[in-house]
Amino acid sequence: MRFRRLGGLVAALASAALLAGLAAPAEAIVGGTAATAIKAGEGTFEYVNPHNGYDRWATCTAHALGSDEDSETDLLITAAQCVTVMPGQPQAKSAADSARFAAFRHAAERPGPGAAAPDAARSAQEGVKSVPEDPAAFRYVYGSTNRFTGKSVGIRKWIIPKDWNWGVPDAQGRIWDIALVQLQHPIKTRGAIVAPLRPGEITELGWGHTDPRPETWTGPLGPRLHQTTVHLASRSQCAAGGIGTNEACLGVAADNGGTCKGDAGGGGVRRWGSQWVLTAIASRGIENRCGTANIYTQIWPYGRWIVHQIHDLEPHLRVEATRAGSAQADFALAG
Repeated sequence: MRFRRLGGLVAALASAALLAGLAAPAEAIVGGTAATAIKAGEGTFEYVNPHNGYDRWATCTAHALGSDEDSETDLLITAAQCVTVMPGQPQAKSAADSARFAAFRHAAERPGPGAAAPDAARSAQEGVKSVPEDPAAFRYVYGSTNRFTGKSVGIRKWIIPKDWNWGVPDAQGRIWDIALVQLQHPIKTRGAIVAPLRPGEITELGWGHTDPRPETWTGPLGPRLHQTTVHLASRSQCAAGGIGTNEACLGVAADNGGTCKGDAGGGGVRRWGSQWVLTAIASRGIENRCGTANIYTQIWPYGRWIVHQIHDLEPHLRVEATRAGSAQADFALAG
């Protein structure tokens, strides 16, 4: 599906009506190989100011929403944990809640009480359960597998689901580790088409740590994007991380690698015709180490929520069709 905004910016994903029937964590990545190209609009968040004594301190991954190299976008998709302040240890209502929060604490780049600006907290959407980080403290770096040579743009706004609560599920068992990001201005980049997660090869990407041992996760992330290939695994393999509704378990790579601390918010991408499409974003591991199965947030089931947020930001949108191999849409839903 394709949305075109009056004034020329194409927007994407299907309308709420069309989606009504849908059901269906150094360098990066433990193991794997250096990525030679950006896939599905991947970039990374960095602190604007020095952090822990380092410049260019990266935190999480995000994907620009789009598919046309010649158009612009000002929207990203990432994990909600990347844009909200991790609370102190909450009182868990169940063993699964406790397992989820422990997994998030192991995965998060900024554990412990954060420093969200009071103005940012006051400006959060009404009813949001988690305190947002200050968007002015971050920038998005994109357009290069080496983030030190990428372009950058400031953050205007985080768009956080009201039910995101650091592992506490909603009434349907959804964890909501997903968020949209509005940039300070549109950027020209070939972004991500969103597609359902299917069995088969899935490419994990990220700038996260490459050593699986937690004692090595004290320094900054390195400059280069890495990738590895995994397959969809049984949900039972991710039970230790409290896997929820609309989450998926991705298995361990052939070289015993996978996502690690600092990879949160990134894909889960696969081939769709001649293009790479985004199916899921990294949420958390299941142990306090890397090289295990990992829990990902499936994006497709949240399509209706995403479309509603885009419509609120960009009310003048119309829907057109896009097909495999097409590079016409900016923000699109495959199929």
